[in-house]
Amino acid sequence: MSAKDATLSKAATVFVRVHLKNNRGARANLKRCSELRAIYLIEQAHVFVESCKLANQADWPAAYWLAALLAHLPEDAASTQSFGKILNESKFSKLRFQRLLEAEDLSSRFQQFRRGLAQISYRVSPSELAKVFVDWQRPEVFRQVAYDYFAPVAEYADTEIDPDKAN
Repeated sequence: MSAKDATLSKAATVFVRVHLKNNRGARANLKRCSELRAIYLIEQAHVFVESCKLANQADWPAAYWLAALLAHLPEDAASTQSFGKILNESKFSKLRFQRLLEAEDLSSRFQQFRRGLAQISYRVSPSELAKVFVDWQRPEVFRQVAYDYFAPVAEYADTEIDPDKAN
């Protein structure tokens, strides 16, 4: 885990468990946001982005969108599973997963993640959500989520099939 990922993960966890827990009004306002401009008007979003200590300003819009996503998580969200595995176990449809993978801009990515979080009953940890959402465009993150989503299918790939018993 890079220093950026570690800082982002810690900031996301603290944001959900402390800042949003103590400021229910900001949580409610962030939950209702569907545009970046609306997120910019909420003080707690700025607190979160500042705590992320992102050196690259190109990552800031993703961090603001992430603040709005984190508002949907309960304070006690602490799953140790990866985002892809949680999606798979929740019977997240392949069509919805395809839409998630195809989301190119931050706004559509936010919409797809928000729908996905609702389908998985918000069971993902803040740190996992932060890592996946902000670094979604990185091929290794994208591939890992897809691999984890399809992992049960991969288990069958190692199974040898006896051609005599196949018929």
